Amino acid sequence: MVIPNKKIVVFIASPGDVRKERDAAERTIQRLNREISGPLGVSIELLRWEADSIPGMGRPQSHITKLVDDCDIFIGILWKRFGMPPGKSETGDEFTSGTEEEFHRALNRWEDNGAQEHSLPHILFYFSNRSFRPQDHNPEDIARVRKFKEQFYPGGKHPGLTLSYGAIKEFELSLHRHLLGLLFTLSGGPTRAEIITDFVN
Repeated sequence: MVIPNKKIVVFIASPGDVRKERDAAERTIQRLNREISGPLGVSIELLRWEADSIPGMGRPQSHITKLVDDCDIFIGILWKRFGMPPGKSETGDEFTSGTEEEFHRALNRWEDNGAQEHSLPHILFYFSNRSFRPQDHNPEDIARVRKFKEQFYPGGKHPGLTLSYGAIKEFELSLHRHLLGLLFTLSGGPTRAEIITDFVN
């Protein structure tokens, strides 16, 4: 699907333990806006709950989750924390963390839009393999992250391809490559094959 208004909106969902990755994602998007957005005629807008959700009364998570409805690309990141229960949603569903609710909101939109390769939002999910001392963290939280990751496996609740990474720099480089490919797709720009052909010629 090509974005008609040429503004590609990215939403990041994650607990607070991956702040470095969230900052790396922001740097990556700023870099892409400088490097290639102009030639492609698109711009990338990043939505982060801490900066873009508007305070208000009612269930706090409801003011964050609605941002998912505006995104073309959904980025989920998990490490050793799964997050806190956000309370019963407006649809009556109960999730064990805000990140989980945001993911299911994006997944429902993707399914409603056809559940095809280029249906929106495009969902990118990353899992950190960075080392940590298990005894310093909640074992139930760690188990929830592991259980959630297993749901992406073939035969799982919502099978899909995710990426595991080690260092922050590895995450940043991978995200840059993935977003670059999606930029060409969503902008209706040249394919990789066309770029290589132009370069060779």
